[in-house]
Amino acid sequence: MTQSEGDLVAARDATRRVEGLLLRARETSERAAAQAEEAQAGLDAAHARLRDQSDLTQERERLLSDRLEEARAEAAALRGALEEARRARAIAPIEPASGAGTPNCAP
Repeated sequence: MTQSEGDLVAARDATRRVEGLLLRARETSERAAAQAEEAQAGLDAAHARLRDQSDLTQERERLLSDRLEEARAEAAALRGALEEARRARAIAPIEPASGAGTPNCAP
């Protein structure tokens, strides 16, 4: 075999090795791309769930805030009614109970 034939055989062997490496690299790249697509789909789904959960949480916060305001208004109304009742009681004349004598007096 001459030098140029030997070089040709070596070049063919090198080409086959490189083609094999390229094929494996392409397959690896395709698997990695498929895994990346799956990961992206998972991230997109997780993002959608988080967004939905955030929307639900904000709605709950709004409802709770509304309930709190209603409870505060009701508490203020009850405090006002209690204060009115105390004033009315303080102003009302003390009348003796029937047949029991005067209040706070021993028989």
